[in-house]
This record gives sequence, C-alpha cells and structure tokens, in this order.
Amino acid sequence: MLTSRLFASFAFAPIVALAAFAHAAGAQPVRGHINTETRQVVALRQREETLLDVLGKNDAAALAGVLSDDFAQYSLSHDMLLTPRADWLRNLTAHPFGKVRLENISVIDHGAALVANFDLLTGDGKAAKRYGVVDVWTKPQGANDWTLSQRYIATPGSNAQAPGDDAPDTTAPPKRI
Repeated sequence: MLTSRLFASFAFAPIVALAAFAHAAGAQPVRGHINTETRQVVALRQREETLLDVLGKNDAAALAGVLSDDFAQYSLSHDMLLTPRADWLRNLTAHPFGKVRLENISVIDHGAALVANFDLLTGDGKAAKRYGVVDVWTKPQGANDWTLSQRYIATPGSNAQAPGDDAPDTTAPPKRI
C-alpha cells in the first residue's frame, strides 16, 4: 500500500510541475502582431534613413551616393506634379522635414529595381503630417549600392475610389513583404 502511494505521488509530481509551468508560460499572453522585418526591408530602411540624414546635413557629397542624378519626385496629390532633383533638393533645403518617422515599410524586389512602400510621418503631435510614399531604388551598372531614382508621394485625405481599386465588396490581396 505504501509503495503504491509513493508511486502515485512520484507519478503525480511531474504532472503538477508541468501544469504549473504551462500556467506560468500562459500568464503572459502574446497579443498583437510581432513585426519581423525582412532583410530587404532592413536594408531599405537603412538607405531611407541615410537619405534623411544626408538631407538634414545638406551633404552634397554623401547625397551623390544615395540619390541618382536623374531623380524625380511625382506628387500624386498635385496631378502628378514632377519635381526634378535640383528643385527637390532646393525645396527641402528651404523647408526641411524636421522630425521624421518611417512606418509600415514593405519592399518588392524586381531584380533591377527595389520598390519600397511606406508611410512618412513628419513633425510631432497635432502638427504631424502623414504621406504615403513609393520609392524606386535602382543599382546603376557597375555600382555597389542602390540609389533612389524615383519617389511617388501622396497626402491622404481623399476617399474617392481610383480606377483599379478594389470594389467595396471584395478583399484586397495580402501585402507582400
């Protein structure tokens, strides 16, 4: 009788320990989405941040390694207004970004070009502005690194559906990262 009680207590002890461990592990539930950036997203985030640093310092020599000579920005909010490189740099020198944050970055690799999509937030608090940005990065023949060749930027605010947008009764395909 003593042997069976002793055996039962030894057999029961690991079960209690396992249940206690499972409860402790379950006491801190993971909530929300854990964001793990891909290698390309990390690399393009670094390039985008380098561009912002170079623009903030107005460093022409460093800018040559980040921004292509034929760079142009297209403003989707202003009828595809084209701003060439020289004008873009002059405008940003006269009206610097200030505090900037990049969010929701995704990158699509097209071989000869990397396309980065992200939200650009400028300013702080109630004065903060949000822009949707698509940057096209290319690697010129013989170059070691990617340079920004085109930027498409838009300010949010219009709920109008554009041609090719998903109809209200369909779901969009998942965003590729």
